[in-house]
Amino acid sequence: MSEKINKHVSRLNRFLPFSAEHDQIYEEYQQSEDSLSIETAALKYLERAVAEGAKIVILTGDAGHGKTYLCRRLIETHLGYNEDEARRLINTKCDGETSIPAKGDPTRRRLRIFKDFSELQIPVAASRLESALANEAVSIVCANEGRLRVVLKSEEAGSGCEELFRRFEQSFIDGLASTDGRIHVINLNNQSVAGDRTGTSIFADAIRHWTSGTRWRACEDCSSRRECPIINNRMLLASASSEEAAIRVSRAELLIRSLERVGAVVTIRDTLMLVAYMLTGGLTCSDVHGQVRTRRNPWQAQYAFYN
Repeated sequence: MSEKINKHVSRLNRFLPFSAEHDQIYEEYQQSEDSLSIETAALKYLERAVAEGAKIVILTGDAGHGKTYLCRRLIETHLGYNEDEARRLINTKCDGETSIPAKGDPTRRRLRIFKDFSELQIPVAASRLESALANEAVSIVCANEGRLRVVLKSEEAGSGCEELFRRFEQSFIDGLASTDGRIHVINLNNQSVAGDRTGTSIFADAIRHWTSGTRWRACEDCSSRRECPIINNRMLLASASSEEAAIRVSRAELLIRSLERVGAVVTIRDTLMLVAYMLTGGLTCSDVHGQVRTRRNPWQAQYAFYN
């Protein structure tokens, strides 16, 4: 056996904010082989709203909730592009001005996507929102609450922005995303990553995805396998491997659910960083090999996920 480098471990490290290559945290920079497709209630609602005739959908919430991810998935499911094509469109055509056509289907409604309101000057953003309500395309607006309020109440805002602001304000009172099927407000700060039922959450899906499959095959004949805390974490959390592992995941899930119940907002980005750290402890394969070669005393305990 020889020292191996598992590409999956390298990917997990790119989700960590203290890594010099933490590009995978951001949807715009992910690669198809690295991306994690998570089916959320927000995605299902967004797809249904667009299919049923929505005119404009506002996606609001803290950074990291997956607004760009939802837009990318909608480009795939509604317009028919593959993941790489959809990500290129996210990076080049989602300025709120360009109407993106469906791939090979001219009858399907186009999308106009505002990827990030903070990239637009306030007068420009207000003007494009006004035109969005008069356009035949479906407009998807990604904006944090503060920026959205500033644009909708700006001097340049017209009757369309006033209508959007009324629906936005009312959504906090009635808890409804839409009352007319035309304007929708999806507040992702209300999205739970731990869910109500054990094992069905975004958190559990991320662990299930990252601990299963052929991703760990490179570790099978690695000379450091027996002393590797990353492999140990994977075995402790791979729910398919044992009933005990499923219980461990459910307990971690309960901890996050408790945080959410007392008012903490845990984003999808937070969740992916947490799962990546639980599995790797911040270690790379090279780190493990170096420790195995030079350390004589047990060193792995501090990297166990529960520590």
